Amino acid sequence: MGCQYCPLGHKATDYTLKAFPGRAFAINIHQGVFATQYATQWGNALAAQAGVTGYPSATLNRHVFEGGNIHIDPGQSYACAMQEMAKEAPVNVAATVDINPVSRLMVVKVEAYYPGNGPGNYNLLNVALVLNNVLGTQMGSSYYPENMVGGQYRHMHILRHLLTGQ
Repeated sequence: MGCQYCPLGHKATDYTLKAFPGRAFAINIHQGVFATQYATQWGNALAAQAGVTGYPSATLNRHVFEGGNIHIDPGQSYACAMQEMAKEAPVNVAATVDINPVSRLMVVKVEAYYPGNGPGNYNLLNVALVLNNVLGTQMGSSYYPENMVGGQYRHMHILRHLLTGQ
């Protein structure tokens, strides 16, 4: 992977995930000229939607924190996550996945529960398939040496598919 500073974003994301176990989840979207190896058909559209102007970049709950865009510097992830975690959740979401290794069929069930009135007239949900523990190359891996395994960089939370489309 060619994005030299993305390991800094990965490190900030992992720090935030560890601070909120079971309450925060990550999707690393590889897109643009630096990320051809793990890019998906949705990367460019998602980056445009977020108003991404540089790499690495992050979003949390598609919330606008400042500047009119939903993207933030990954170094702000923890502080922004603290703000989001302080809010009452308008909806609780649970999911289960059953995979048949023989047929390679995956069944995903998603349930949403509104403890009160939901926000707005309708809500949208994306269900994403991510891949972890992919060993490969990464420029700037020295920024996150803890992610090195036998001379290769361990890529986590890679968006592979949006099961519900974008």
